Amino acid sequence: MIGRDDGKFLDNSKYFFLQAKKYLDIGYEIIFITECNDVKKILLDQGLLVQIHPTKESVLTLLKSNVVVVDSVEWHKKLKFHLSFGAKHIQLWHGVGFKFIELDKMRNEVARKSYLSNVFVYYFHLFFRCLSGRHLKYDLVNTTSNFYLDQVFKPAFSSKYYTALGYSRNGFNLQDDLSLINIDLNIFNKLKQWNIDGKKIIFREDYPTFRESQIRPMNLDVVSLEELDLWCSKNGFIFIFKFHPSEKNITSINGNNIFQYDSKKDIYPLFTYTFAMVADYSSIYMDYLLLDKPIYYYVPDLEYYIANDHQLQFDYESMIAGEKLKN
Repeated sequence: MIGRDDGKFLDNSKYFFLQAKKYLDIGYEIIFITECNDVKKILLDQGLLVQIHPTKESVLTLLKSNVVVVDSVEWHKKLKFHLSFGAKHIQLWHGVGFKFIELDKMRNEVARKSYLSNVFVYYFHLFFRCLSGRHLKYDLVNTTSNFYLDQVFKPAFSSKYYTALGYSRNGFNLQDDLSLINIDLNIFNKLKQWNIDGKKIIFREDYPTFRESQIRPMNLDVVSLEELDLWCSKNGFIFIFKFHPSEKNITSINGNNIFQYDSKKDIYPLFTYTFAMVADYSSIYMDYLLLDKPIYYYVPDLEYYIANDHQLQFDYESMIAGEKLKN
C-alpha cells in the first residue's frame, strides 16, 4: 500500500490498508510504504508493517511485491513505479466530484490552448507520463458508481478492469480503534466536552479545494474570523476548519469557538460527530452525503474559480445537493 502524496496515512489508502490487515492477514504480508517518518512511528506503535521509502528495505519490497494499491497519481515518484513494474497495480483514487482528472484533464487543458491544441501535443505529454510512471495501464481502477465509472474514470485512466465498489473510507459504521490512527487528537479530545455542552459542530471540508489563484479561502481575515467566532458563541456552534496542505494564505485560526484541524491528519472518524458541512468544489461532499446531514456550499467565487482555477466537468448547479451561499 502506498499512501497519497508523500505517503500520508489517510483517505482510501489508510482504510484499505486497515481492512486488508483485518481480512487478508493470513497468507499475505501487507506493508504500508511512506516517505513520512511520523507515519512510520504511528504505524509501528500499532504493530503494523510500515517502511520508509527510499530505503534498501522499501526497494526490495517493491521489487518483490505482487500487488501495489494506491489512491493517487503521485505515488509513482522516486522510482516506485519502476521498482514495482512486475506487480499488479490497483488504483482506488481519492474522490468523485466535479473536476476533470488525469487524461481527461490533460485533453481539456490542451484543447483550451489554441496554439497547442493538436493530437501531437497530447501524445507528447502522454509519452513523458508513461516514462515517469504517472500514466500506466492499471490492472484495476475502482470508483463509487456506474455513473462515475462511465463518465469520469474510463476516460481518465487506462485499466484492464474497472469496478464500482465504493470507497473503503466510507465505512463509517465499521470503524474501530485503528480508525483513530492519525487523527488530530487535540480536536478529538475536545469532542466529549462539546457534546456535554450541547454544541453543534460545523465542519469546513477536508482538503478545501486549493486555488491556483491564491485567493484567501472563504475570504477569512481577522474581522471575519471575529464575527464568525461571535456568531458561533451566540448560536451554540463550533466551527472546525481543515485547509489544504498547500494553502499559505491561512496559517492559524484562534478563537473560543473556531478551530483549525491539522491538514495532515485524517478527519473521517469525526464526521459522525458533526452537525453540518460547509463545502465548495471539493469532492468530499459526496462522502458526507452518506450521513444524511446538512451541506452548505459557500461559493462566492464560482465564476472566477471556473475561469481561472479548474475547469468543471459537470454542471455545478445540477450536481450539488444543498444550499448555495455567496456570503
